[in-house]
Amino acid sequence: MPRYNYPFSNSDQHAGIRTIPSFSLQAAINATHGLILEVGGPTLDGFFFLKNIDFPRRPIITNKHRSGGSAIVKERREIMQPYIETTLDIMRARMDPGSVGVCLAARLDVLAHEPPARKEAKRNQALVELELEDRRLQASPESMPKVGLRYIVLHRALTFMEAGGVMILEDLRKPELQYALKLGFHLKATCSTVINDSGQHVYPAVVLKR
Repeated sequence: MPRYNYPFSNSDQHAGIRTIPSFSLQAAINATHGLILEVGGPTLDGFFFLKNIDFPRRPIITNKHRSGGSAIVKERREIMQPYIETTLDIMRARMDPGSVGVCLAARLDVLAHEPPARKEAKRNQALVELELEDRRLQASPESMPKVGLRYIVLHRALTFMEAGGVMILEDLRKPELQYALKLGFHLKATCSTVINDSGQHVYPAVVLKR
């Protein structure tokens, strides 16, 4: 049977790598049956925890967009486009329960509806709303997320991930990881947090199991 690699490799060096001693990412991936799906891909600098890992099925790389944006974005998208299998809006797409065995996501927007950079006041208001959602979901993780894109993806993953499925995520904020754990995902591997430009504690790479 053929094996598949993620098309881009990763050479990051992270500190404080922690993995549950009995956990093997390769074995966990091999045991899945559903789709191997990337949301918002491809990730040109690869996934840290996919070093020396391959897939039993071809990964399906999706993105919400294939065209548009600034000149820099368009140039980057020209590189990405050959690897995008299909467009997918993860917030609206109909996903069959248990249909995904491995879900990959790196550097998803923090906000579900990202205001244009020129509308600074609107973005600042959205970030205030995100802070409120951070607190609300910590207190009531069963409530429906509406502001944070990563929250929405994690909430939806409860149904579209198969039992024992694996999520490999990058740049997850600390409240978002805490939310995932409260939903019932199990943390299997992570790197120590770093501080991003907004002063947020961010996990550069995380592996969760459904």
